[in-house]
Amino acid sequence: MKAFFKQHWRFIVTVIIVPVITFFLGVEMREINLKKAENEAIKESYYAENQKIENFNRVIKINGDMIEQIKTDFDDRAVFLKRRIKEVEEINLRLDKVVRNQQQLIIEQELIITKQEKQLKKYRKLYGKV
Repeated sequence: MKAFFKQHWRFIVTVIIVPVITFFLGVEMREINLKKAENEAIKESYYAENQKIENFNRVIKINGDMIEQIKTDFDDRAVFLKRRIKEVEEINLRLDKVVRNQQQLIIEQELIITKQEKQLKKYRKLYGKV
């Protein structure tokens, strides 16, 4: 039997050890491939999360720009309304002056009317109704 082993040791090693080594190498290769697939999945997940964060960033930036535009529009409207209020106040002041002036004129006209009524009464006393 020793002679058989000595004579065929290469074949025996090939038949017994090579499949065992191949099996272990296959298992190791499978683990490497699984690890690669896992890393690839993690990488894809990372890219998806990164894309999601970038999209959120864009949305936040767009919202910020919209808010800034709304704020600017609001400020412009507030400035316009302040100017308009000032104009209306000036118009009101002018109208108050006109009203006071008209009131003074009305008082003067009433005095003139009263005076003329007195003169009319005197005239009627002197000359009667015409």
